[in-house]
Amino acid sequence: MMLTAMSVAREREQGTFDQLLVTPFRPFEIMAGKALPSMLVGLVQATGVLLVAQLWFRIPFAGLLLHALRRLAVLPAGRGWHRTVAIVGGRDHAAGDASIPCC
Repeated sequence: MMLTAMSVAREREQGTFDQLLVTPFRPFEIMAGKALPSMLVGLVQATGVLLVAQLWFRIPFAGLLLHALRRLAVLPAGRGWHRTVAIVGGRDHAAGDASIPCC
């Protein structure tokens, strides 16, 4: 979550975010391109941790692994907060500080 906020804030500081806005992509597509890669990496990592815990260490889970993955898919809703802080704050450290309590 912090990665998305930090990248938007860094681009805003350097002025490259404005260059992205004049490209033929819509702002939604630009933000989706920034958020989706980190969301997918996080989902793959969380899936790996859950599978190792369940299959290798034999830690029993109440419910199906599919339900846990479904819960992880809801987490990107919190990304809106991080992007908002990054855009309004405009600084790397502001985005990082604001994203820590939400994680």
